[in-house]
This record gives sequence, structure tokens and C-alpha cells, in this order.
Amino acid sequence: MIGRPEPIWSYLLHHLDVRLQLPVVRHIPCVHRQCDTTVFKSNGTMWSIDQGGRRLYAGLKINPSGIAMGPEEVVAGADLGTLERADVCEVLTAGEF
Repeated sequence: MIGRPEPIWSYLLHHLDVRLQLPVVRHIPCVHRQCDTTVFKSNGTMWSIDQGGRRLYAGLKINPSGIAMGPEEVVAGADLGTLERADVCEVLTAGEF
């Protein structure tokens, strides 16, 4: 059995640190998807559902059980104002089938 892994990681990081690179952080656009008066807004970290210009629900993507209901609710750790500036707008229309 090999000993504890800490010396191995320390050795690798010490000898490979020049070649290690941080991953590139990409901007995830803010997307609005609208159907009639309902708008689903999302970006890389949060989402909200608005109807008639009023927020119904909002939450963080990393915490699916933490949903704020209503426009006055605060989502801890989220700046929901950033969802108002859409990078991409999609308008969906309901057609007759």
C-alpha cells in the first residue's frame, strides 16, 4: 500500500507548476426566453420567472431547493438585477396545431 497521497501531490505540483494552467473562464450570457407575458431569465448562476413584468420565482442554479417566491423575496448571494440585461432574447410563439 502506498503511503499518504500528500507527498505525491506536493511533488507533482512543485515540479509541474510551470506547466499547469488555470482553465479559461467563459462568460455565460444572460438569456431571456419569452412566451406571451411570461419570461424565463437565466445566466450562469441564477434564474427567474417573470409574468407581466413581475417576478414570480427566482433561485440559484447551485441550490435547486432554494426558491424565492414573489418579487419581494431576496435570494441570498444573488444579484437578480443582473438578469435584467439580456445578452440573448428568444421569443416563443404558441401556434395552433
